[in-house]
Amino acid sequence: MTAHEQVQEPLGQLKEAVVAYLAEYPEGCSNVNVADALGLRSDFEGKNQDYLSWSILGFLVNENRVRYEKANNRRRYFAS
Repeated sequence: MTAHEQVQEPLGQLKEAVVAYLAEYPEGCSNVNVADALGLRSDFEGKNQDYLSWSILGFLVNENRVRYEKANNRRRYFAS
């Protein structure tokens, strides 16, 4: 099994968890909400970046499984 293949199942599980979480909040959630709720908070050099949750949300937006709305330079994500 290649490294790429090894990552696909857990990535799919993360995507499903994010979509399920967003489905519970029809008013939408921020990236920080998702990262906090699912234990995906991360930091780099002491700064909260939350790139993992942001990347997963990006995959889901590209797959049309999640949409977002911008307000005041902030995004709220919604299950599609």
